[in-house]
Amino acid sequence: MHPGEEHLARFSDTAGNWAARAELAHLKRRWAVSYKDSELLAGATGAPGNRAELQRLLDAIAGPPRSPCWRKTLTEYVRWEAKCPLGLVSLAHVVEASGNKEKALALYERAIAIDPSVAAPPLACLCEKKNGDGIEETPEEKMLRQSKSTAVLVAVIAHLFIIIAFSFWAVSSAPRKAPQLVATSPPDDSSDSAQAPPEKKTFSPITATANLNVVSSSAPSELMIAPSAPAVLASASVLGGTSFSPSMNFGGGSGGNVSFFGSQGKTKNLVYVVDVSGSMSTQGENGKSRFDLMKEELARSVSALPISVKFRIILFSDSARYIEQSREESGMLKADDPESFPKRLLVRATRSQVRKTLKEIEGISLGGGTNWRLPLKMAINLQPDLIYFMTDGEFTSDNGKVPVIDDVVDYNRKRSRARINTICLMELKAYDELQELARRTRGTVFLVKENGEVLRGMQIDQIK
Repeated sequence: MHPGEEHLARFSDTAGNWAARAELAHLKRRWAVSYKDSELLAGATGAPGNRAELQRLLDAIAGPPRSPCWRKTLTEYVRWEAKCPLGLVSLAHVVEASGNKEKALALYERAIAIDPSVAAPPLACLCEKKNGDGIEETPEEKMLRQSKSTAVLVAVIAHLFIIIAFSFWAVSSAPRKAPQLVATSPPDDSSDSAQAPPEKKTFSPITATANLNVVSSSAPSELMIAPSAPAVLASASVLGGTSFSPSMNFGGGSGGNVSFFGSQGKTKNLVYVVDVSGSMSTQGENGKSRFDLMKEELARSVSALPISVKFRIILFSDSARYIEQSREESGMLKADDPESFPKRLLVRATRSQVRKTLKEIEGISLGGGTNWRLPLKMAINLQPDLIYFMTDGEFTSDNGKVPVIDDVVDYNRKRSRARINTICLMELKAYDELQELARRTRGTVFLVKENGEVLRGMQIDQIK
């Protein structure tokens, strides 16, 4: 075995290490070592964590995935990344190879609706409709028909262009006939001139020149042509119709993509709710404390926020506070009294606001127990679309009359209907409660291991 392969093999001991699997496969291809797809996926758990890992994995095989061994992996990936066109079209290849053309077509249509660039000719054939004779059109017939249609369209466009060009040439080269200016002499008071028809005077052609007075001397009295006005460069309707390109984003409220500890989403209004209890000082296998890991990821996530997203950060332990508040300001808050919550608005992720928030993240301090109810209700009160809720342990009793999760879910239903994505940091004790909270609010649950690896879905079930 090549030394580089031995090095990567040490990382492949973890069944969910998809990056190591992809690197091993690429090394084998480089050294011309033959292997099967089933060997690449042997013993694997879960699915690649993001599109980049999936792309790297697929690049290691020849052609699109068609072996049945891919089905479990791709199904798990699409379960969590339902809007990833690469995952959808890859699963469509596998399903089509198994003979289920109807399901493959549905997956393929979802993929190209999101990103037309993932179109695949073998799957495109599934989109063919039956022609008028009831005979299904073959790929060759379709290609011939499309070629003919394209040729006709090109010919029509070319002829139209020639006609338009000829018309411009004809108009520009035609001789111009000068306009004849006709004036009548003023009427005379004598009876003779009253009976005579008005005398017509014809003026010679005039070349229009801006800001020049032109005088004709052929009339009995001088006739002045008024100075021409300066040309108008653009009409009001043209100026008023100016619009920016759709690709320009000036914070118009369209939202943007966000990510926190592997949990990705698209939102306009976001609230982070993060645990700063004393237990966050516990160190992981890599020598970093949970607190250090949380601050690093929170800073990274905030730094990457699009300017079209509004956000807030809420810290909690025994009580809760906004990140810019001191710990003393949070002492009088009551979870059953929304009027006691501090009055705040979400802030836009401008550069200056992000810089300010990063300084506040650096100044976070730890201490206290773990109370979920108050911070979650404070977050819901801001009416966000998405809440990231991160904690390292179970909630402690807060003497509430209603169970915490039931209370929070009911409050969310009335106030915001936000999706709550939960992150369980290095501790499985609270996983069941976090899973229930995420499920009942249409969110997802993630587990961050002590080495920083992020797990979800079946990956978590296998280590519980």
